[in-house]
Amino acid sequence: MPSVFTRMLQGQEPGRFVYQDADTAAIVSNTPVKPGHCIVFPREEVTNWLDLPPELAGRLMATCQKVGRAIAEVYQPVRVSLTIISIVVPHVHIHLVPANSVPEVDFTKQDQNARPEDLDASAEKIRAALRKP
Repeated sequence: MPSVFTRMLQGQEPGRFVYQDADTAAIVSNTPVKPGHCIVFPREEVTNWLDLPPELAGRLMATCQKVGRAIAEVYQPVRVSLTIISIVVPHVHIHLVPANSVPEVDFTKQDQNARPEDLDASAEKIRAALRKP
């Protein structure tokens, strides 16, 4: 069965995409730890990040850097944290969270009831930053 990320790519599930290329995609998390929380994933379904072909791992990291820079520009955090969990969804995905301290990157505090208009606004701000030369 295709993962939720694959279903998003196929248009079968909604996703607030901020970036896509031939190998990777990035969305705003529907359950953000903080505003600006994005998820980056490969188009190819790989269950464990240890199984990523090195070339794809490199392209995935390049997308993380591109999206991470946009998040940093928009939200001005001390850092954009990068976390690979990939336990709940069996498709490698990387969380990018703007943070000013370690306690802010607490996945037990994800907003399960994030307002769609707030997620849309976050996605548009990050898209706009990505469009800049």
